[in-house]
Amino acid sequence: MEWFSLDSVNWLAVLAATIASFVVGYLWYRPALFGRERMKQLSLRGKDGGGDGGSWGRHAAVGVVILLTALVMNMLMVALGVGSVAGGAAFGLVLGAVFRLGTHLIHNGFALRGHRATLIDGAQDVVSLGVVGAVIAAFL
Repeated sequence: MEWFSLDSVNWLAVLAATIASFVVGYLWYRPALFGRERMKQLSLRGKDGGGDGGSWGRHAAVGVVILLTALVMNMLMVALGVGSVAGGAAFGLVLGAVFRLGTHLIHNGFALRGHRATLIDGAQDVVSLGVVGAVIAAFL
């Protein structure tokens, strides 16, 4: 597994990409963008939507997953020679569409969760990973 090497990791890129992903999520789930519709689709109200003070544990778990995702994307991008910002964005968009959106569609489809909420969450993952890839590539 030559690609799996921490020697190739640009830790500043991984940190910046992790923060950028949080920014995308923060904006994406604001009521003015998709937050209100997502809460409606999931029958959530007010603090049920995750914006309450008890959400720190959820945010910490998400942060760890995003950090690990950015770390692995950095290693893969170096191994594959993805060096341009456009290439990084495309790489992230493809990974997001195949792995994240695909997973949302499969799991939520069988859970009988609404298509609109699934698409809101899945599209956020696609955009987020596109941004992660672009940010990492900017540092490579």
